[in-house]
Amino acid sequence: MLAPISFDFDNDGRVDAITTTSATGLFGQDVAVLPPFIGFGSVPSSPTGRMSVSLGVDAATGMIIGDMSAPPGASIISPLTTVIDAQGSSSSVRTALGLDSGGYALRAGTNLLTFNPVRNWQSSDAGVAQDAGRLTTINLQLLALAAYFTDTSDPEDYAISLRKVSRHISAAMVTSGSLDFTTPASIVALMTASGQASVLDPPVPTDWRDAKADLIAKYMTAMPPRIRDEADIRAWVYTFRFFIMPELNILGYRWPNPAAPRIAAIQPADITAVAEYFRSAPAPVAGPLMAAPDYREITASSSAPNSLVLSGCATAAPTRLPTCSDWLLFRGSENTELTAADAVEPAKLTASLIDGNLHLTRAGTFLGLTRVTYQTRNSTGDMATGIIFVRVRAPD
Repeated sequence: MLAPISFDFDNDGRVDAITTTSATGLFGQDVAVLPPFIGFGSVPSSPTGRMSVSLGVDAATGMIIGDMSAPPGASIISPLTTVIDAQGSSSSVRTALGLDSGGYALRAGTNLLTFNPVRNWQSSDAGVAQDAGRLTTINLQLLALAAYFTDTSDPEDYAISLRKVSRHISAAMVTSGSLDFTTPASIVALMTASGQASVLDPPVPTDWRDAKADLIAKYMTAMPPRIRDEADIRAWVYTFRFFIMPELNILGYRWPNPAAPRIAAIQPADITAVAEYFRSAPAPVAGPLMAAPDYREITASSSAPNSLVLSGCATAAPTRLPTCSDWLLFRGSENTELTAADAVEPAKLTASLIDGNLHLTRAGTFLGLTRVTYQTRNSTGDMATGIIFVRVRAPD
């Protein structure tokens, strides 16, 4: 995670120090941070205070993530520490998420607030490496749920909030006792805790709710129980944001929904196949300017059949330029200039830059996923390369 880390030493709600991370997401007294350094105060020598991240960039995926925290005693910040901070007890979170039982149980001595999964993937101790893989999967599941529960009309291209989903998980733990994210019942429990599955006006149909919960649970089931590789992290993060979320959006558009039978037929094996496609995506390159991965769809009912024109940042999400999501490291979003774009598979999709607008057009009869790379530049000359994943979709 490339982000400013805030410290509250005395837990009074005020920020006492800020430091940025290193190129690998580390922070602390002896860590060389990435420029520009925007910190103040002294980084503590021991984990005595609460830590938080308002917004940052996930170094493995290039996605924007926000509202993470960790309680006193933690030396790492992660989606899991954010849940623990919301719930108040590391042991109860451990029990509720089933981390002490079953074939993928953690070792008794693994401290959820200090154990860094990424730094232990390749441990020579098999038990340590297995715990690192298991906790990586749990963190990715929490990231996926955070993306789903983020209130935005453009969830594939938006900073997600871990704090909100952590509150839902904490509330669901109180009523359900345990949560297994591979079961639709646990996803429904989270929807209920969020108010999404409560009686609204008009009431939420239970079959609509169950259709969404079923797809999310299938994604969780398809994920490897232990992930120990950055390419797999990208594969599963991108699969949720750029495959599962668009299908959930279709389900949310109206009910009854003509796409519901097709979406219900999606199985974990299908999701795994999609993840394998995303696994080949190149890793983001950390720099002053970061280009967040993006997603667009082309359908026969697009404004121009089987093509899409992306123009400006004031337009609706489907036609926004990918540069609208570019990110100045540690400083926030900035609209930048799109300087070039190339279709990775021109036999499937063509991409052309005309007067600052990006034209995407299906080639032949192609249906499915492909991607476009683009170059972006800001006013000070910093440059970055980004990816737009494009699905050419047949009408339901």
